[in-house]
Amino acid sequence: MEGLTKISTSINPLGLSYGFEYSNCCLKVGLMKRKWIEEDYYSWANNYESPNLALQAGYMPSKERDSLLIFFEFKNLGRLGKDVNKILTSPSLD
Repeated sequence: MEGLTKISTSINPLGLSYGFEYSNCCLKVGLMKRKWIEEDYYSWANNYESPNLALQAGYMPSKERDSLLIFFEFKNLGRLGKDVNKILTSPSLD
């Protein structure tokens, strides 16, 4: 498909992804924004004796993260990195 298209929007309890891509006969260029909540239940162990003490001190195991991804692909030559569809369905960015 040629021209500007919307990348499917994904909303789930842990994140939001949306973006756009431009495609013609020779290349594909896109931009994607991704927001998610990262759960880190074990980093309290570095600074606190118990999870209850960490929570009482204000430690929050949930952290909001976001990223802006730009991708560029020459058609019929291949891509460098992950396919955008795999990024959309992945629970974390590897």
